[in-house]
Amino acid sequence: MLNSEPEQSRPRVAVASLGCKQNTCEAEAARQRFLSAGYRSVDFGEPAEVYLVYTCTVTSRADYRSRNLLRRAARIAPPGARVVACGCLAVTDPDELAAVKGVTDVLPGPAPNVLALLGLGSADRARSNWPTYHSSFAGHTRAFLSVQDGCDGACSYCKVRLARGSARSRPAEDAKRSLTALTAAGHREVVLTGIHLGAWGRERGDGLASLLTELLAVEGLDRLRLSSIEPLELDDGLLELIAASRGRLAPHLHVPLQSGSDSVLRRMNRSYTASEALGRITRARELIPGLGLGLDVLVGFPGESDDDFAATIRAVELSGAGYLHVFAYSPRAGTPAADYPDQVTDEVKSRRSRELRRLSTERARAFGSTSLGRTLYVLVERRPPNARGRRVGVSGEYLRCELVDCPDEAVGRIVEARALELLAPPPGRPTAGPARLLCRTL
Repeated sequence: MLNSEPEQSRPRVAVASLGCKQNTCEAEAARQRFLSAGYRSVDFGEPAEVYLVYTCTVTSRADYRSRNLLRRAARIAPPGARVVACGCLAVTDPDELAAVKGVTDVLPGPAPNVLALLGLGSADRARSNWPTYHSSFAGHTRAFLSVQDGCDGACSYCKVRLARGSARSRPAEDAKRSLTALTAAGHREVVLTGIHLGAWGRERGDGLASLLTELLAVEGLDRLRLSSIEPLELDDGLLELIAASRGRLAPHLHVPLQSGSDSVLRRMNRSYTASEALGRITRARELIPGLGLGLDVLVGFPGESDDDFAATIRAVELSGAGYLHVFAYSPRAGTPAADYPDQVTDEVKSRRSRELRRLSTERARAFGSTSLGRTLYVLVERRPPNARGRRVGVSGEYLRCELVDCPDEAVGRIVEARALELLAPPPGRPTAGPARLLCRTL
């Protein structure tokens, strides 16, 4: 152990991640392992002895950004530094990453024993039987807690399932231990993550609602939030649990709808029709008053016609969504859809993406307007006040809030705030996700 050495003499590690919250969990777990071994953490743009990049391969753009981040590390790395590629792209395309100039190591997936794999230390003494254990989440107001990994689905466009393997669930008691540690470290809100979160417990005949019931018993926890959940996994048991939790389960759902066209959903090999998905979303809005809803939408899938796209527009409008995450389809090697005929042109993908982002802005304003005059429960973020001198935070419904009369001692806590005014999106970001509200701290 090197912790007794002076701070400036200790070796440095810089960690970055791309893509999903699961990657963020794994990157933070690796960073903590290095800290436990005596390293000090530095920002990614600074000189370091080790650079860890947790790559993403969900789209071709993610591949590009992963390679660029590795090249950036290689440019600033001192002589003898290790530039290490981890994460999903390191599993599916290790040779491609090994060929990036300056990359010294390619480790598959989360690489839970990263120090041992790099020859920088022995295998970790297990504190948890889950590879993404961490007891705090430095630099984050909200912590992320991984409870599931892998996917047994077979969506025709998805490459991530090739990297992550079959679905597996973290035992509830193990998850509770990590959640207890996170709340003890001062995290008042924790986001549950997984590659297919709604499949938690399925391999042993259990379900996500039972895990949530266990986790809600952890003392010191103010709020749990689900990261993403499939439409048909919005069963009444789960929805009623959220409704009955009185805000301890955030009244917010993020649902990967992907398309409103049944023919596109069939070619995607999704497990539902558009009407089935909208039926579960409608039920969620009935059971959870004021529900904040986000949707993933994938445009430009092979064969998507103008009528198919119009069906997606209608589905989004009927859903009552408050914001969209819009993705343009990109062929992923090794997936069936990459070989489908009738690939959509980039020009059409761009035009449809712009139209959906405009719709997202409209939906955000509509949902934000319904919140005016209401009391919201806002997690005040651990960051300096913005350019207007206001603290910022996120409500349970996933509304971005600028806070008037917010005391410094509220930072990191959940406060009551009255929504006063709908704010414009930040300059240069006209389609920047959920609505932004001016709120007064009560």
